[in-house]
Amino acid sequence: MALGFGDKKIGGNYAPTIRIGRKGAEQHGCDQALWLLHDYVTEVGTMNFFVFWKNEDGIDELITPPLDGTILPGITRDSIITLCTELNEFKVTKRMFKIQEMIKASKEGRIYEAFGSGTAAIVSPVRSYSYDG
Repeated sequence: MALGFGDKKIGGNYAPTIRIGRKGAEQHGCDQALWLLHDYVTEVGTMNFFVFWKNEDGIDELITPPLDGTILPGITRDSIITLCTELNEFKVTKRMFKIQEMIKASKEGRIYEAFGSGTAAIVSPVRSYSYDG
């Protein structure tokens, strides 16, 4: 179980994104920060994060981190998961995944789309990402 308040809608979860976003834009040309916890992908900016890819088993999959206490649940997140599950056109998975999995999939051309979702953001596509780890 995660410690902290990542799953709560409080100002302390939003304020850090303002400074990090500004610093990322200045140093790397990025608009948002992809939040990692020990290299595990959590959220992007103040949004829930999704990747639609062909997984290593060759299966089309929409993946998002699980609600483990570090991630804010959201109606937009839940709606995307529900709709995509009901469509039954690809696998929908809630599991922890590392940035290294994304990098590998990107290098292999297996990422179709990555996006953030949230009440204010609706669904916002990720055009590119930068990682120095």
